[in-house]
Amino acid sequence: MKLNLDLFEGEREKTIIRVTSYQQQLKSYYDKRVKVRQFQPGDLMLRKAFITAPRHGSKKMNPNWEGPYVISRSGGRGSYTLDTMDGKQIPRQWNAHHLRKYYP
Repeated sequence: MKLNLDLFEGEREKTIIRVTSYQQQLKSYYDKRVKVRQFQPGDLMLRKAFITAPRHGSKKMNPNWEGPYVISRSGGRGSYTLDTMDGKQIPRQWNAHHLRKYYP
């Protein structure tokens, strides 16, 4: 019985090493292909519309993007503070994942 428990511990350690190695391979594969979005203050942006829309029913014909907005400052780690074209600040920060460059 004791021999079987020692074998289980060895198998468990091998499995942990194998899983960790696999996760590192997946991370490196993802990191090679991810596109980092960085924007500068003053850039014109669109933001996703469904984030600010109320949750009661979706309308198929509603636009997917709102804007344009101007980036006023970067909050770090991919977050940005937006201003309207009139200069009014939007109350919260927005992640770069939910923003898209606007080309007039």
